[in-house]
Amino acid sequence: SKVFPGDKIVTENRSLIKIEMVDTTVVTVAANSIFEFSKWDYKTKDNRDALFKVVKGRIRSHIKVKNKKKSSLKYQVGSVSMGIRGTRILANAYQRADKIRVSHVVVLAGKTEIYDSAADKKFNLDEGNQYITFLKPDGTLLKSEDSLLTNEQMKQLKASDKNPRKYFKPF
Repeated sequence: SKVFPGDKIVTENRSLIKIEMVDTTVVTVAANSIFEFSKWDYKTKDNRDALFKVVKGRIRSHIKVKNKKKSSLKYQVGSVSMGIRGTRILANAYQRADKIRVSHVVVLAGKTEIYDSAADKKFNLDEGNQYITFLKPDGTLLKSEDSLLTNEQMKQLKASDKNPRKYFKPF
Protein backbone atom coordinates (compact mmCIF):
# COMPACT_ATOMS: atom_id res chain seq x y z
CA SER A 1 0.00 0.00 0.00
CA LYS A 2 1.05 3.57 -0.49
CA VAL A 3 1.55 5.85 2.50
CA PHE A 4 0.84 9.57 2.27
CA PRO A 5 1.76 12.61 4.39
CA GLY A 6 -0.49 12.70 7.44
CA ASP A 7 -0.94 8.92 7.52
CA LYS A 8 -0.30 7.06 10.76
CA ILE A 9 0.77 3.46 11.14
CA VAL A 10 -0.82 1.92 14.25
CA THR A 11 0.31 -1.54 15.31
CA GLU A 12 -1.53 -3.74 17.79
CA ASN A 13 -0.29 -6.28 20.30
CA ARG A 14 1.95 -9.01 18.81
CA SER A 15 2.27 -7.29 15.43
CA LEU A 16 4.82 -5.27 13.52
CA ILE A 17 5.18 -3.75 10.09
CA LYS A 18 8.20 -3.19 7.90
CA ILE A 19 7.94 -0.27 5.47
CA GLU A 20 10.26 0.25 2.52
CA MET A 21 10.15 3.84 1.34
CA VAL A 22 10.72 4.93 -2.25
CA ASP A 23 14.13 6.33 -1.17
CA THR A 24 15.12 2.78 0.05
CA THR A 25 14.79 3.74 3.73
CA VAL A 26 13.41 0.84 5.76
CA VAL A 27 11.32 1.57 8.86
CA THR A 28 10.17 -1.26 11.11
CA VAL A 29 7.41 -0.33 13.56
CA ALA A 30 7.10 -2.57 16.63
CA ALA A 31 3.93 -3.79 18.33
CA ASN A 32 1.76 -1.29 20.21
CA SER A 33 3.24 1.69 18.38
CA ILE A 34 2.05 4.76 16.48
CA PHE A 35 4.30 6.10 13.72
CA GLU A 36 3.26 9.20 11.76
CA PHE A 37 4.32 10.36 8.31
CA SER A 38 3.96 14.08 9.05
CA LYS A 39 5.75 15.45 5.98
CA TRP A 40 7.09 13.83 2.80
CA ASP A 41 8.34 15.84 -0.16
CA TYR A 42 10.35 13.47 -2.35
CA LYS A 43 12.45 14.71 -5.26
CA THR A 44 15.23 12.12 -5.46
CA LYS A 45 16.72 9.50 -3.12
CA ASP A 46 19.17 12.05 -1.69
CA ASN A 47 16.91 15.10 -1.93
CA ARG A 48 13.78 14.81 0.15
CA ASP A 49 12.14 16.78 2.93
CA ALA A 50 10.49 14.60 5.52
CA LEU A 51 9.33 14.57 9.11
CA PHE A 52 8.46 11.28 10.78
CA LYS A 53 7.08 11.10 14.33
CA VAL A 54 7.29 8.27 16.80
CA VAL A 55 4.10 9.12 18.68
CA LYS A 56 4.21 6.01 20.85
CA GLY A 57 6.19 2.80 20.90
CA ARG A 58 9.35 1.71 19.13
CA ILE A 59 10.80 1.88 15.64
CA ARG A 60 13.97 0.77 13.93
CA SER A 61 14.99 2.78 10.89
CA HIS A 62 17.74 2.26 8.35
CA ILE A 63 18.29 5.36 6.21
CA LYS A 64 20.43 4.00 3.40
CA VAL A 65 20.95 7.17 1.34
CA LYS A 66 22.37 10.35 2.86
CA ASN A 67 20.36 13.52 2.36
CA LYS A 68 21.77 16.54 0.54
CA LYS A 69 22.59 19.36 2.92
CA LYS A 70 19.88 21.62 1.50
CA SER A 71 17.12 19.10 2.20
CA SER A 72 15.81 17.89 5.55
CA LEU A 73 15.12 14.40 6.86
CA LYS A 74 13.97 14.43 10.49
CA TYR A 75 12.59 12.01 13.05
CA GLN A 76 10.80 13.30 16.13
CA VAL A 77 10.52 11.27 19.33
CA GLY A 78 8.72 13.25 22.03
CA SER A 79 10.68 16.46 22.62
CA VAL A 80 13.70 15.08 20.75
CA SER A 81 14.15 15.64 17.03
CA MET A 82 16.96 14.18 14.92
CA GLY A 83 18.42 15.36 11.64
CA ILE A 84 19.32 12.22 9.70
CA ARG A 85 22.18 11.71 7.23
CA GLY A 86 22.67 8.03 6.30
CA THR A 87 22.01 6.49 9.67
CA ARG A 88 20.57 3.48 11.47
CA ILE A 89 18.58 4.41 14.55
CA LEU A 90 16.32 2.98 17.22
CA ALA A 91 13.68 5.20 18.80
CA ASN A 92 11.32 4.62 21.68
CA ALA A 93 8.59 6.88 23.10
CA TYR A 94 6.46 5.86 26.06
CA GLN A 95 4.82 7.00 29.27
CA ARG A 96 5.74 5.35 32.57
CA ALA A 97 3.17 4.42 35.24
CA ASP A 98 4.10 7.61 37.14
CA LYS A 99 3.10 9.68 34.03
CA ILE A 100 6.72 10.57 33.18
CA ARG A 101 7.12 10.65 29.37
CA VAL A 102 10.34 9.10 28.08
CA SER A 103 12.04 9.62 24.71
CA HIS A 104 14.98 7.31 23.97
CA VAL A 105 17.12 7.20 20.84
CA VAL A 106 20.14 5.07 19.93
CA VAL A 107 22.41 5.57 16.93
CA LEU A 108 23.42 2.16 15.56
CA ALA A 109 25.40 3.48 12.58
CA GLY A 110 26.37 6.91 11.30
CA LYS A 111 25.56 10.02 13.27
CA THR A 112 22.69 12.39 13.80
CA GLU A 113 22.14 15.92 14.99
CA ILE A 114 19.88 16.00 18.04
CA TYR A 115 17.71 18.85 19.25
CA ASP A 116 15.82 18.44 22.51
CA SER A 117 13.22 21.21 22.72
CA ALA A 118 12.45 20.50 26.38
CA ALA A 119 16.12 20.83 27.38
CA ASP A 120 16.74 23.48 24.69
CA LYS A 121 20.01 21.87 23.63
CA LYS A 122 21.47 20.80 20.31
CA PHE A 123 24.35 18.37 19.79
CA ASN A 124 25.61 15.48 17.65
CA LEU A 125 25.04 11.87 18.58
CA ASP A 126 27.50 9.39 17.08
CA GLU A 127 27.35 5.67 16.51
CA GLY A 128 27.13 3.78 19.78
CA ASN A 129 25.59 6.65 21.73
CA GLN A 130 22.14 6.92 23.25
CA TYR A 131 20.11 9.88 24.46
CA ILE A 132 17.23 9.69 26.92
CA THR A 133 14.98 12.51 28.05
CA PHE A 134 12.35 12.42 30.80
CA LEU A 135 9.43 14.88 30.83
CA LYS A 136 7.11 15.62 33.74
CA PRO A 137 3.35 15.27 33.10
CA ASP A 138 3.16 19.04 32.42
CA GLY A 139 5.76 18.66 29.62
CA THR A 140 8.69 20.27 31.45
CA LEU A 141 12.08 18.60 31.60
CA LEU A 142 12.77 16.30 34.53
CA LYS A 143 16.21 15.21 33.28
CA SER A 144 18.12 14.17 30.18
CA GLU A 145 21.21 12.04 29.71
CA ASP A 146 23.44 10.74 26.98
CA SER A 147 25.88 7.87 27.23
CA LEU A 148 28.01 5.47 25.27
CA LEU A 149 26.74 1.90 24.94
CA THR A 150 29.05 -1.05 25.52
CA ASN A 151 30.19 -3.22 22.60
CA GLU A 152 27.95 -6.03 23.87
CA GLN A 153 24.90 -3.74 24.01
CA MET A 154 25.60 -2.53 20.47
CA LYS A 155 25.96 -6.09 19.21
CA GLN A 156 22.57 -7.00 20.69
CA LEU A 157 20.84 -3.86 19.38
CA LYS A 158 22.26 -4.26 15.87
CA ALA A 159 20.47 -7.62 15.64
CA SER A 160 20.12 -8.31 11.96
CA ASP A 161 18.84 -11.85 11.94
CA LYS A 162 15.86 -12.66 9.78
CA ASN A 163 13.27 -12.38 12.56
CA PRO A 164 12.37 -8.69 12.97
CA ARG A 165 10.52 -9.40 16.24
CA LYS A 166 13.98 -9.83 17.82
CA TYR A 167 14.81 -6.23 16.84
CA PHE A 168 12.60 -4.90 19.58
CA LYS A 169 14.07 -6.19 22.77
CA PRO A 170 13.97 -3.53 25.51
CA PHE A 171 16.80 -1.01 25.28
